[in-house]
Amino acid sequence: MVRVELYGLRLPEVKPRDDLARLIVEGASREAGGLRDGDVLVIASKVVSKSYGLLIDMRRVKPSKKALRIARKTGMNPRMVQAVLENCDRVLFLIPIKLIADRFLDGFMKLAENPENARRALELIPYMLVVRRGLQVYTDAGLDFSNHPENVASIPPENPDLYARKLRKRIKELSGMDVAVVISDTECFPGIGSIDLARVSVGARTSPTTTGKYARCSSSSSTRGWNCNETAYSPAAPSAGAWNMSSVRALSSLSRASRIGFGGRGFLAFPLGS
Repeated sequence: MVRVELYGLRLPEVKPRDDLARLIVEGASREAGGLRDGDVLVIASKVVSKSYGLLIDMRRVKPSKKALRIARKTGMNPRMVQAVLENCDRVLFLIPIKLIADRFLDGFMKLAENPENARRALELIPYMLVVRRGLQVYTDAGLDFSNHPENVASIPPENPDLYARKLRKRIKELSGMDVAVVISDTECFPGIGSIDLARVSVGARTSPTTTGKYARCSSSSSTRGWNCNETAYSPAAPSAGAWNMSSVRALSSLSRASRIGFGGRGFLAFPLGS
């Protein structure tokens, strides 16, 4: 029987140059009695971006001719288009999100807490640019304007593996505990809404699922599943995979709900703050 304990970690407002690992260790001490070997930490990419200063001042973005051309055709903000172009390797395709909502999702829109605000958001961002960035696929290059000052957006780490490894190493220095680190990111899917994707998993042995493939993960078995030093990428799967664990504690510092697979089943980890 699999036993899972979930903890939401209260973190202060994260700022550039903050020691995120220390904030997490302190949060775990307050909320969960401290970290233990084998714990799985699920960290929102936004707080990683904020702590490492991966922020964009949109007022300083100067649209290129290409950005202006795309903006004219789509009705998007040219500075936003330029920010996406500057932070991706390739634009794959566009999703006409407003057109889809207008034609097919009228009933769905009625379920919005504030339909008027939802409609206004679609007017501001009528299209989503789906791009490749590093080894991952993002909508709008992962730009996130929520919970930031006006005209400021965060951008996810281009190499989440590097940041996850840094955090894992720093957490071990501070706590002496060997934990797994998962960096998640919120994505929006037409007709579904927002869900969290596991962008990278370091220290947790994952199992393939039918929704995505995992690369560079050790094939060696582990009863607890966390002592794999390789990395598992999940660019398309809405879960971090199924960890082969008999018992695990999951500590979440997410800004939104995250879906993680354990033993082939998913759970939602609702944080208390970030």
